[in-house]
Amino acid sequence: MKRNEIQKISCDLLIIGGGAASCMAAIEASKYELNTILADKGFFGRSGSNPTSGGWGVAAAFGHIDTKTGKRIKNDGSDTHFADSMKGGEFLNEKKIVKVVVEEITQRIIETESFGVHYCKTPDHKFFYQRGGGGHSFARVCYGGTGWDLMESIAKETLFRRIRVIDNFMVIKILVSDEIVTGALAVNLANGKLYIFECSAIIIGAGSATGLYKYSSANFLSTGDSFAMVFDLNVEFNNMEFV
Repeated sequence: MKRNEIQKISCDLLIIGGGAASCMAAIEASKYELNTILADKGFFGRSGSNPTSGGWGVAAAFGHIDTKTGKRIKNDGSDTHFADSMKGGEFLNEKKIVKVVVEEITQRIIETESFGVHYCKTPDHKFFYQRGGGGHSFARVCYGGTGWDLMESIAKETLFRRIRVIDNFMVIKILVSDEIVTGALAVNLANGKLYIFECSAIIIGAGSATGLYKYSSANFLSTGDSFAMVFDLNVEFNNMEFV
């Protein structure tokens, strides 16, 4: 390839980002046999906010075992989880999104456990141990190791499903024709060469911008450039005051 030549790469779906959100999107796409490429600005499995986070937990209304009492949790479900989430968010939450999350989260936990994500369970492995969390009426937080543990398992599953992953590729512009996405322009951070991804759909799984702050424990590559790309498309933003 000549120095000023732009190489083209074709796919059905381009996923921008290398964290847990992008990996889960790629895993879902693999179920539909799409020719999918995941473009990661950093080193796959190490970039994004997830690998640098500490202990984690996921709230889900299984109604399993309360860590404090050791007993099964009764009367908990997606309805009570929804109510707690809306109240805890001072009703600023997007109701449609909250509803989808509380209704699907139990299946996502079971799915990610099958990928190798570790969750604390009873000795017979039948039930999840669950603990309390801010704003929750019931003990419903399933917990395990660190963000790195979570990311490692999901990244391995992504590769297992033969998703093509390209490291050190920073997507800098989404290409649109007649309000239809046609691809994206990217730069190879290793050599500075430009590439065009030709695709019919794009998922942006990069969302954090913690690198813009003076103090942050998240990955230094988290600089919000995905927000800038979307801003150029005149797409409406929501809840940007929350980090």
